[in-house]
Amino acid sequence: MIENLITKNEGKTLEFKENTRSLAKIIQTVIAFANTADPDCYLNLV
Repeated sequence: MIENLITKNEGKTLEFKENTRSLAKIIQTVIAFANTADPDCYLNLV
């Protein structure tokens, strides 16, 4: 599943974050995606 996602372009329903140091920005992005039609949200926290 992840392999399919990373081959797609970012858009209204897909966004990749390289730097996630700011919790506020992570929350802002998750909320924005939650407000779109049929959202899927995958978080990889390392």
